[in-house]
Amino acid sequence: MKHEVKNKRVYIYCDYQAVVCAWNNQGAKDLKRTLVMKDIFEFTVNEIIDFGIQFISSVDNPADSESRRDTLSDSNVV
Repeated sequence: MKHEVKNKRVYIYCDYQAVVCAWNNQGAKDLKRTLVMKDIFEFTVNEIIDFGIQFISSVDNPADSESRRDTLSDSNVV
């Protein structure tokens, strides 16, 4: 997959404020989140990717409704 995004632009709209802040602040209070951001940064530099992340509210995020829809597989019948 690495070479599929080499020399590309990747812009992400994210409805999770903590992730957006971690990227913009180059780190987070949570060490695991900081390490993930570091890995993403190193990947974007090595693969020459113009990477950006921007906050979008859940209401305005078209992908959010699909991920929050309850399905039968999400249910646990006792």
